Amino acid sequence: MILETKEEIKNSIRFIRLATGEDILASVVYVRMGDSEHNDDEYDLFVVNPMKLMYLVSEDRQSLVISVVEWVLSSIVDDQKFQLEPSQILAMSAPSDNLIERYIAATEVKFDQDAAKHQETSAEDQAKWDALKEKFNFSEDLHYSRKKH
Repeated sequence: MILETKEEIKNSIRFIRLATGEDILASVVYVRMGDSEHNDDEYDLFVVNPMKLMYLVSEDRQSLVISVVEWVLSSIVDDQKFQLEPSQILAMSAPSDNLIERYIAATEVKFDQDAAKHQETSAEDQAKWDALKEKFNFSEDLHYSRKKH
């Protein structure tokens, strides 16, 4: 299943308490197992863009503050899709609307940052390519012309 619309993504978001004690929010996708050893009714569970919930006490110690951070940093793993085994999951439920909105906001910021980083990298790559073209006298259509130095 590919999540395409914002509504599909919103409906797929789940709160998951892992056996490690961690709480995460993620889009949950079930994928039918492809090999013949498995029953047709068996599915693998994947979490997409998982975000860890961090619980902090406010400075005045009067309230609990919930922070949403990447579960596995995207600087460590580019593809933010992880398979979870059923034994790793203690509980799973639909989160509150407030947590859904915080998850969407956090993942949208992450996607915006990734896009900006990609554009910066593309600009850097273009600058390197331009320098190489000039150094080796490449024309735009990538033909090399020999020139006496």
